[in-house]
Amino acid sequence: KTSKDGEAAEDLSDASVKSKSQAFWARWGGSKAVDSASLQTGRGNRAVSRSLRDAREDAVCVVRCGKKGGSGMLVEFKGHVGLLTNNHVVPTKRDAKSATTTYHTALKGSVAVPLSPADAFCSSPPEELDYSFVACASPSGVVPVPLAMRRADDDADEERGDGLVCLEDVEVKAGDSITIVQHPEGCEKSIAIGPVVRVQGSEVTYEADTEAGSSGAPVLKDYVPVALHHMAPRGG
Repeated sequence: KTSKDGEAAEDLSDASVKSKSQAFWARWGGSKAVDSASLQTGRGNRAVSRSLRDAREDAVCVVRCGKKGGSGMLVEFKGHVGLLTNNHVVPTKRDAKSATTTYHTALKGSVAVPLSPADAFCSSPPEELDYSFVACASPSGVVPVPLAMRRADDDADEERGDGLVCLEDVEVKAGDSITIVQHPEGCEKSIAIGPVVRVQGSEVTYEADTEAGSSGAPVLKDYVPVALHHMAPRGG
């Protein structure tokens, strides 16, 4: 198929990956919130090996797209290795052509990787799920996080919904501890940890320190991706 800017690219937005009315990451649970005074960071979490932590942190990059910046993660989906970030960070294929990504890794140092939107590009606008997936080369020493498509009828659990999930597929609920690996304001990689307050539909609400430039960072439970950081709630 041909994109709006006239370039051919593989269509990843067919019925199996359509985004409207679907959670990009599968969600679980209802809208029940936990009172902030009773939140217990770490409840429901398990020990994570150092090797997994290092690998997932290495897979997080800083993204620069014109005057905009954000964070992102190297993933693999439908045979393509690519960048996953917010759509408001990399809105279109045209923007992706000039965007740059840099992975600051423990063993290889800084690795710059150009994007290849002509190979694969799919997205959902900010008012919906706010994601962009853009194909790229696999940077040396960085392991992409594998994703798969879930359908609610696969396990007869409609509450969990459709969406993309990490193949490790974990449940997230209010009270769990999440980790955000990010490049706030385009600076060096940092980690924020906090409790989940609410899981409602395609949204996960949590308490964690983020800044401009954290957009598109992976939200992890036990270092398994469960969401993309989108924004802090206005007025809160």
